[in-house]
Amino acid sequence: MRGVCGSGSPQVGPGATRSQWHWHHWTPVKIRSLFNLKPLSSSEQMSCGARFPISLCLLPAERLEGATVLVSRLTLKAQRYDTITNQWETVSPLPKPVHSAAATVCGGKVYVFGGVNEAGRSAGVLQSYVPQTNTWSFIESPMIDNKYAPAVSLNGFIFILGGAYARATTIYDPDKGNIKAGPNMNHSRQFCSAAVLDGKIYATGGIVSSEGPALGNMETFDPSTNAWTLLQSLPCPLFRHGCVVIKKYIQSG
Repeated sequence: MRGVCGSGSPQVGPGATRSQWHWHHWTPVKIRSLFNLKPLSSSEQMSCGARFPISLCLLPAERLEGATVLVSRLTLKAQRYDTITNQWETVSPLPKPVHSAAATVCGGKVYVFGGVNEAGRSAGVLQSYVPQTNTWSFIESPMIDNKYAPAVSLNGFIFILGGAYARATTIYDPDKGNIKAGPNMNHSRQFCSAAVLDGKIYATGGIVSSEGPALGNMETFDPSTNAWTLLQSLPCPLFRHGCVVIKKYIQSG
């Protein structure tokens, strides 16, 4: 399994440096030197995304097949990046404008959860995109109350982690359309990041409140025990960052 993701401006805690950390050792990397990607087709700031298997994107993203779909800040616009042709194109607009949503892919669809709406409140909406038909659909639910949170897919379910200074884990079953609350994390985490490795979810960093502090730890969710467990500390506190699995290593920065 390979992939790359990251935010536009990762933040670190007091006294730390903006290096990438490696699960076992420091790995300073200049991301922009790795890829020669074509710029976005507009200058708008992108706030969430979904990544397909052969795509690479320097934004919070998850995978689907053939291209990367990005949702721009508080507009209906969505764009897709083709990794073969190195071109961006505009796709069908979202039904509801949001920013700071959680995005992931499951079962061949892009899912965009919650975020912030035009009124500056939690959007309370789940939007899904089918690339084959270039169409979006949406449902509204009071169970969707996340912003500034990551989403990951595991075992056919989607997990939305923390956000809005919360410990909550929200679980969505795309096959049944069910949304339920999962076990709470050990820490409230906003602006955290997450990845899946060997059948477990890893949540890294984040901040616990508007006043801080930034978290310098990570925790893992094991679906076989339905519980979160704290792991060893990160090299530095970190938030507004990306997280990725490359082979058997978790990297973030």
